[in-house]
Amino acid sequence: MAASVRGRARLKALVLLLALSLLPWHSALAAESGAPEQRDPTAPHEARHETVASLEIGDGPDEVGIELPPEGEEWGPSAFDIAPDGRFWIVDGVNAKLLVLDEEGEFERAIPFPNGVLCPLDIRVTETGVYLLDLPLQPALVHHLDTSGVLIEAWGIPADLSEQAITGLRVEDASPRGGGPSLFLEIENAWEVPLVERGRRRDARRVPTRRRGDVVDLAPEDRRRFAVGASGTARRYAATKDWDTWRAAEIEVYEGDVRKGALEVESPHALGAVRFVGSDRRENAYVLAEEIAPWAMRAFVKAYDRKGRPIRSAEVPLERFRTFPERAIRVSDEGDVYALVPGEDVEVLRLDDTADSSDVVSAAHPSPSARTVVLAEARSLADRVKVWTADATRRLASLTRPQAAYAIWDRFDGWDRAMQYCNNRWWCDKYDYYRSCGDSKPRYITRYNRYWQSVPYCWGGWDLPYQFNDRMARNYDAGDINCTGGKRWCTSGTDCSGLVTRLWGLGYKRSTVSLCYTSVSYYLGPITTLLQRLGDIYVKPGSHVMMVDYVTSGGARVFESTTSYRYDRVVHVVRAWSGLSGYSCRRYNNWWR
Repeated sequence: MAASVRGRARLKALVLLLALSLLPWHSALAAESGAPEQRDPTAPHEARHETVASLEIGDGPDEVGIELPPEGEEWGPSAFDIAPDGRFWIVDGVNAKLLVLDEEGEFERAIPFPNGVLCPLDIRVTETGVYLLDLPLQPALVHHLDTSGVLIEAWGIPADLSEQAITGLRVEDASPRGGGPSLFLEIENAWEVPLVERGRRRDARRVPTRRRGDVVDLAPEDRRRFAVGASGTARRYAATKDWDTWRAAEIEVYEGDVRKGALEVESPHALGAVRFVGSDRRENAYVLAEEIAPWAMRAFVKAYDRKGRPIRSAEVPLERFRTFPERAIRVSDEGDVYALVPGEDVEVLRLDDTADSSDVVSAAHPSPSARTVVLAEARSLADRVKVWTADATRRLASLTRPQAAYAIWDRFDGWDRAMQYCNNRWWCDKYDYYRSCGDSKPRYITRYNRYWQSVPYCWGGWDLPYQFNDRMARNYDAGDINCTGGKRWCTSGTDCSGLVTRLWGLGYKRSTVSLCYTSVSYYLGPITTLLQRLGDIYVKPGSHVMMVDYVTSGGARVFESTTSYRYDRVVHVVRAWSGLSGYSCRRYNNWWR
């Protein structure tokens, strides 16, 4: 009995000693663990952005988007552009139309999508017409319309190029020397490849990216070949981040193959997406830089003159966004910065210059300052301690409450299975196409008696690819995008939580809430912690979840089953950090390695 008492006393002493050893780190980790933070005293003043246009949400002729659904992922208009005559063109994918506003922001007309257009994620308006990047369509296309909405021609995007994350479109009008327009596809919000040059198709090359751990980038010798161009100028730009600190980025400037200098950006906090967004007629360059502070996500558009000197800066009002368009920032020829903001209404804002932004996101010296390095080292140490603490807590808990494990499963098994979903090829016949009990067919499935790619979104589903294919052969309904009620018995496919359940190798379907149970995963922190790696999830309980693949200078690439932008299937896409506001990051308990 005495030995038993002494044993319990020793155990209590050990637990107390462990708790005391963690106390010195409590204040250092408070910000990263979600504790309340005071606002940064260097935060910019409240800008007075000018509202150029305001449209109500709805499906009327002069309305745009949809009311936010009670469940599922939220979305609204996907992109906009400024025409050479000053008009604003807005893509309303959910209502299948283009809205045209005059240069004063007044509604002019709505143009229904022509047959064959599903949901463009980027739009470019030039002197020769309207160009739409339609990635949710299969196969993906670039459509060329005249200004009345009549389809002129379309260019298919090669399947092997579609495997990379296409995020935008750039168009140069016909050259004075003859030929048609030139089209360029943006990859990962960072690089681009030609699809059409002077009206002739190009054998579009894959970008030779390299992966280092959980970061994907280009080799220095490849950046000039795939740098992002700017219409109307010979200059091209390639962004790269300092992955050791996350606090500095460099946008290299090229003329032809000659490096002419670099635009330098740094922040006292981590930088999220950093990318070139456009130039004006004076050839000033505009760069979007996201700042990931512990208490909030912020974004700035900075302007640089031809000598690389910062001349202006405007803060993007992220707090006003309820959804995040794929292309939310544009620069006019006169140098005005505009934002498409789906909030209570859908607004087009002319962004006001931010007077004291130099304290937050500023031009940097060629190397990070000593203060930046010190902050980076401190952050790295705090992050390591936080991960160690979370792991130690999980291991101690497992002594009294074993974790549920269903197989020897590692992060790379999850990646392989995710690619099986994305690359799945299945035959759709009329029995899969027409509804038996399913309410809403995925919108990318536009006809039957043909092959389709991936696995469709299905509310309540968690089928593996081979299970889905087998059920298509047995005449189940292909997917169901009605996100209310329970799963319909005749449908097959997977929803967002069903996909992550399978990618984590779990034995029964979890919801976006139960994936967050401590018996399944542990909390790494908000997205601002930047501790994510392959296999982790970004989750908003009750709404949506996705699995991380890697990060780039333009955002995070993820696997998700989503109905946003009419994808309606499992996709492998890049998400800008600003579009992940409200998500937290969690790690599966039972990765084998």
